[in-house]
Amino acid sequence: MKKTRLMLLLLMAVVVIAVGGFIIYFNYGKPWEYFTYKDQFETTLEEKYDRDFVIKKTRYDMNHGSTYYAYAYEKNHKDIEFYIGQNPRTNKIEDSFHSATWRYQARQELNSVIEEIYPDRQNYSVETILEQDPSVTEDGTIFNYKDVTSVEAGISMRETKITDHNKDKELQRVFQLLESIREKGVTFHSFGISFENKTMQLETNEIESVQDYNDLDINLVNYRK
Repeated sequence: MKKTRLMLLLLMAVVVIAVGGFIIYFNYGKPWEYFTYKDQFETTLEEKYDRDFVIKKTRYDMNHGSTYYAYAYEKNHKDIEFYIGQNPRTNKIEDSFHSATWRYQARQELNSVIEEIYPDRQNYSVETILEQDPSVTEDGTIFNYKDVTSVEAGISMRETKITDHNKDKELQRVFQLLESIREKGVTFHSFGISFENKTMQLETNEIESVQDYNDLDINLVNYRK
């Protein structure tokens, strides 16, 4: 009886160890590789950008080429968190510090403009789109976002219903926002705004052609049911 109980306890211990080992491997890979890549990520960033970085967390991705990746931030600038990891096809280490910095720059400059013109918004977003050759991200030079990207902006006004009474006012606000952002030297990639019953989606050429708030009327359309 004691022998059987001991065997069961040993079997349970083996199962627990095996399951625990699989969980650790699934999330962190081989321990020696985990720490090797964590150090390599930090070294790669510091050599490329000549700045100090902190590797926030390192993970193993068994489903994408058994590669390692992490999230990091500049030691003196925690607001810009970005991805660094192995490319699943080439195993080359790549990072998104450029794109994260450009997005941060755009939001720092444009968020306040949106918030001032739309204090009654429900939500909004600002994203950047690289308009130059991707090779600009291969070295440590960080250009200003206006020089290499265009901006996508979107606003949610889902609690506001467009009526004959307020339509002109809302079109004027859209025009004011577009003008305020263009005056900052920003290139639009696209702009969108959604209301309870209407929506407006503008691409680059449409935004560039807008000279007056009345030009926007044709782009304010009903939601498709």
